[in-house]
This record gives sequence, structure tokens and C-alpha cells, in this order.
Amino acid sequence: MMKASLGVALALALPLTTATATTTDATKSSTRPPTNLKKVGDHWTPWDPPTPPEGARVYIIVKGDTLWDLAQRDLSDPYLWPQIWDQNRYILDSHWIYPGDPLVMPGPVTVVAEETTPPQVDPGTSMGGGVAPVEEAALVPPAGDTGRPRSNTWIKTDPDAAADHSDLMCSGYILPERWQSDMFIYAGEEEHKTGFGPGDVVYMNQGLDSGVKPGDKFYVVHQEKKVKHPVTRDEMGYFVRKMGVAQVIAAQAETATLELVDGCDTVHLGYDLIRYSEITSPKKRDTGLERYGVEDNGNASGFVIYSRDNRNAVGAGDIVYIDLGSADGVEAGDYFMIYRDDVTHERPNEAGLARWTNSHKSSIPAFKTRKLPRGEPIPRKMLGELIILNTNHHTATAKVMNSFREIYPGDQVQLLD
Repeated sequence: MMKASLGVALALALPLTTATATTTDATKSSTRPPTNLKKVGDHWTPWDPPTPPEGARVYIIVKGDTLWDLAQRDLSDPYLWPQIWDQNRYILDSHWIYPGDPLVMPGPVTVVAEETTPPQVDPGTSMGGGVAPVEEAALVPPAGDTGRPRSNTWIKTDPDAAADHSDLMCSGYILPERWQSDMFIYAGEEEHKTGFGPGDVVYMNQGLDSGVKPGDKFYVVHQEKKVKHPVTRDEMGYFVRKMGVAQVIAAQAETATLELVDGCDTVHLGYDLIRYSEITSPKKRDTGLERYGVEDNGNASGFVIYSRDNRNAVGAGDIVYIDLGSADGVEAGDYFMIYRDDVTHERPNEAGLARWTNSHKSSIPAFKTRKLPRGEPIPRKMLGELIILNTNHHTATAKVMNSFREIYPGDQVQLLD
């Protein structure tokens, strides 16, 4: 059925000033308006508009309206058009709205004058309710020259820092038990996307009623595999990977709109959100660690139990995790030597090196032609050193600062003086 024959005009919504569709259904492309029009009341529409809830702010669409323009008029920012669409999901394709259809409009807007400072909260802590709502809806601080809300557009570097921005942002941590936040990403602005990254807009399941306000930042995290100790085989907990940082650009009573402002890996729906807290890098220093002749110093010792991306062999610059934490007296900035002790030529490192060797079917033919002493210990093999970036109770995240040779899960660590 053609639009002209109906004598009605469509109101084309171009949320991002383009005509690309926002759904995967080809029949809902913005260049091909829906054809299944039906008369609802005194107007034609392809949608099934519900009766607006009592007390809601309702606007009746007129010819020429777009969600973009309505967001500019009512919310003072056209980029907040998803807030309107989120209230009116009977509209199946946001690029097409129809005169006569009702729109439930978000509440009045409060503009925050200056950027707020994110609260300093432990990254492993989930923040919930307990804060009274301040407004029905609110906006992030004024946009920059690009028209988008301010975000992490540059990163200050410190030449004396042991870890860079990526190390701190993307290292992750090990939690002792399975965990799930009560805050998570439940939808994205671009419905056809299966993954999101910096610049994308997503929606979280909590808002002003739970203390979420414009300017708040959250880590996006994802709980991955169970970590077992490579030597004792004890369960150490679950690896939690940081996927990025999201900042609230608008909030309503029970939901909020966020922009991904920093990223480590692809973000998917259902990923958890935890309150953001700034992590600073410890300072690097020269420990004077020698490669040969270093013996037991009597300090706390443990093992490398896991590596980021679960790699078998790591070296300088890589992120690893050890089985010592704050409860063991370990602090951010502590340096540890990495070594192999109590080994022989027959048992170089049963937990890590031997497994890697077997998986690659490697052999040393000379061993079969020489008569070698059995069980003769090899002096402590120095592999490198690491610095602690942050700690949990009995685990810690660390960066390998120097390496003399490859490092495997199961290799030992000892606190340096």
C-alpha cells in the first residue's frame, strides 16, 4: 500500500542523520518504510501503539517529527533520542514514526553543570541502591566540540610508571567465588550489533532510583573460566576480565544510557557493570636482580598461577597472576623474583614447562646418548621479575618487568627486599 494513496505523511526519524537501518530485518530498512499499514483510531500506522500509562507525559507525533528533533527539543540533546525510543518500544524500527502515534516522553531534564568525580570504590565491589532519586531524568555534562559527551579523549603517561593505561585497564583479577553484579548491560543503541566498543551507546538495568547518575563511570567486566592452581590443583577462583569503561550520559528512574569511553575487548549484552575507581600505577625501580647466583632470601614465596589470555609462556610486559595477596602482606608496588627451584634435568617444571614440551612433542636426543647424574639439583634458575599492580585477598595481578627466559604457570615467585 503506497503512502500517497493513504493521504498521510510519514515522519522519518534519522537518529544519526543517516538513512541506514538499525535492525537486521531487511523489511524494516529506513529506505523502505513498512507496508503493513493499518488504521488505528483516526490515523494509519504499521505499529500497535499501546494505551499510555496513567500520568505519563504523552506527545502525539505530527508530520515532520523525528526522534532526533524531539530529543533536541525535550532533552536538549539530539543524541539522547534513544531515551525516547526506549520508552516506546512498540515502534519496531526507530527510523520510521507516524503522525497520530503517541510517544511517552521521558521526564524533565536536569543538566549537570560540571563533570562529576567518580566515587572511589573498590573495583570488586558492586554498588546498589540506598540513594534517593534526585530527578526523573538527567543529562551528562555539556558536550565537547564533537557534539558527543566528554570522555577519555587522551591519556596522560608517566615515564616512571611501571604499568601503562592498557595494563591497568585490561589486566583483570581473580575472585575466589563465582560472582554476578546486580548491574549489567541489557541493550545497545544499534540493535544489529553483536558486540560493542568505544563510542557505542548501551543501556544498563539501573538508574536514578539506584543511585546511578550522569557522569558516573563503570567498568564493564566479564567472568570467565575457573582458575586452578597449576601445582596444587586447588581451585583459586574465577578470572574476571575487564572489557572497558562506560560513562552514564543520561539517567532515568530505572535505566540509564551509557557511552563506552574506553575499551579492552568486545563488550556483549549481559556483561556486568561495577563502579569505576581510578587505578594508579606503582613506580618502577631498578632492583639490581642478577640472573645467576641468587638464593632464597627467606621472604614470602608463591607461584605464578595464571596469565592473561591463558597463555602457557609469557615474558617481559605480560600480565600474570600469583597466589599471594593482601592477606599475605603483599601490596601494590612490591617486586618479586620469578624462578625455578628444586628442579633437575628430568623434572624442569612439571606444572608448566613439561606440559608445554609434551604438547609440542619436543625432545632432546642428546639425553639418550649421555650418562647423566640422576636427581642432581640445578641451581635456582632466575627467570625474571614482576611488580604487583593490585591485590585481592589471596591473589594478585602483576606485570612481568624483566625476563631472562620464558615464564610458565607453575613457576615460583619470591618477594624481593
